[in-house]
Amino acid sequence: MVGEHSTPADQFAEVIPATLELARRGGELSVLTDDADGWKTVMDRVDRLRHPQFLIALCGEFSSGKSVLLGALLRRPELFPDGVGATTALPTVVRWGPAERVVISTLERQHGFAVDAADLAQYVTEQGNPHNTRQVVEVLVELPDPQLMDGVCFVDLPGIGSTYAPHAIVTNAYLERIDAAVFVTPSTAMSDSEVEFLGRVAERVGDSLVIALSKADLIGGQYGASGLAVAVADLRKKAAAKLAVMPDGLEVIPVSALNHQTALGDVEDEQASGIPDLAAAIEKSISARAGSLLAADALAALGKAFEEGADYGRERLKALTTGRTPEIIAILDDRAVRNAWLTDIADREPAWTQKLRERLAVIGRDVFHELNGRLHTIRTDAATVLKSDDLDANAFTSGVVNKVHDQYVASARSLEGKVNEALADLAGELKLKLDRVSGDTTFRGTAVSAFVEPVPARRITGGVKRFGEAANRAARKSSGWRALAIGAGLVVGAVLTVATGGVAAGGVAAAYSMATGAAIGAATGAAVGIAAPVAMNVGEELAQLDNIDPAVRRQRLQQHVVDALTPNLSEATGRISTLTTSLLEASTGLLKTALAQERALVKTRVEQLNEDLEQSKTQAVAEADALRPQLGMLDKELVPEVARLERLVEAEMRRLSEWQKADTGS
Repeated sequence: MVGEHSTPADQFAEVIPATLELARRGGELSVLTDDADGWKTVMDRVDRLRHPQFLIALCGEFSSGKSVLLGALLRRPELFPDGVGATTALPTVVRWGPAERVVISTLERQHGFAVDAADLAQYVTEQGNPHNTRQVVEVLVELPDPQLMDGVCFVDLPGIGSTYAPHAIVTNAYLERIDAAVFVTPSTAMSDSEVEFLGRVAERVGDSLVIALSKADLIGGQYGASGLAVAVADLRKKAAAKLAVMPDGLEVIPVSALNHQTALGDVEDEQASGIPDLAAAIEKSISARAGSLLAADALAALGKAFEEGADYGRERLKALTTGRTPEIIAILDDRAVRNAWLTDIADREPAWTQKLRERLAVIGRDVFHELNGRLHTIRTDAATVLKSDDLDANAFTSGVVNKVHDQYVASARSLEGKVNEALADLAGELKLKLDRVSGDTTFRGTAVSAFVEPVPARRITGGVKRFGEAANRAARKSSGWRALAIGAGLVVGAVLTVATGGVAAGGVAAAYSMATGAAIGAATGAAVGIAAPVAMNVGEELAQLDNIDPAVRRQRLQQHVVDALTPNLSEATGRISTLTTSLLEASTGLLKTALAQERALVKTRVEQLNEDLEQSKTQAVAEADALRPQLGMLDKELVPEVARLERLVEAEMRRLSEWQKADTGS
């Protein structure tokens, strides 16, 4: 600690190292560093104190003489030439360097490249770089100038108020980075835009501001020294009114960079140019305060971070000890939602199942009635066609049965599709994944080969044709005789083979002989089995061909079609009912399975949440134990230390202000 009799200047000497130590200790507290972005902002302020870089902007309106004035202050007018056109929309930064160096940064070469000072005008003026076609972003000039050794930097900003809009855009954006300003104006009659701009600059830098009345040689040459003094007083009064400060609190220095340039080496003439007075004002009002201003900035950032960190830490500790941290609340809320879902599922599953059953029952009824209607149409159409006297009953009956088959398959597939649409709707409503269901949509029906026309049409006239038709019909009715004759033929063939000694040959030869005999016997039996009944029935068939009664034939054909349709129609309606039932059961089973799976998943998640909750509670206890000493350090050590150092900075600022007033005699 500094002794009681230490001077303010001696006490301020400890501020910077003490501030850096505060930042180091704060960086060890998680309650501060957990906010990574916020703490980085604080450390950026602290780093400016650790590596001082105090940025003083020369700003003002277009053609106010800023660049030439900066050249005069640095006694390097050739770096900021006059009379070569307006500077383009880019800032020029001047800082200390062990050797003179000029670096140009562009969009394509952001790390910059060195150029000769003599070539600078090619990059910074409208004449050399019209509308910044070279895409220069910034110019950096390093000089081994004592004015810059303590971290003071100058930046020459583009002038505002010109017709070239990028000037104002670049300058307004750069204002956020500056620490102090030299506001340059060539006239006491500042325009409204100029006054407004001065207000924005002062809002950023506070009282770290010096106003330079440039081109004072023109005013002095026209109105003399007394006229120049009046102009300075008028400018001070107008600026003070805008900034809402006392006029005596403003530094307004009349300068002539042109006179200074011509007077270099002549001490008296240099003094008359006002440039030494401006340099002294910058030193007293700005540069001498740079350290304290940077320290105040860093301390303000630290103080705010410490206080906000302590407030957050206390709230966090309360949440940790009461089990109401955001993490725990999130787990509790999640668990509550999932448990509520389980309860809701248990309550509503019967209703959902019933809703599905009712909808599928309606679908089944609709499809059943639709199928019945179309089958009725098939029967009606068949009855109309059967009134014809000349009809191939076998082909017709097969066609009608095929229509029943096709209609059933279409209805069955329609039923399946509508059931799956209902499932998809329910899946969307419940936000579940339900697979498709399927059923047996095939139709067996009566085999076409079972249809035998009972009465032929009377359509055979020629004798040969009549006998051929009678024989064909007799043969179609002889299938039973043929099977019997084939069996008998096989037995006879086998007996003949044994009788001729085929078995005695043994092995493959015996088997071959047996097969050959059986084949011969079967063929002979088939011929006999066909020929016998055909011969027996040909006469009967000829009689039917000659003595057909059309009315009897129609009656028999109608009955034949009815006998063929009845089992097929019965199968179609029966199978559609069975399919409806199977799809209904499959659908409700699918819903039940999906809900069961979802319940299992939710229960597993609830169990995991219970584990997470216990783990979070354990972590909360550990975090609370770690947080208490951090809060104690903030409240008892760091926050009070910031307040103490801020008092030292305020004392230093007052000392510098009093020194400045004493020096100026105000």
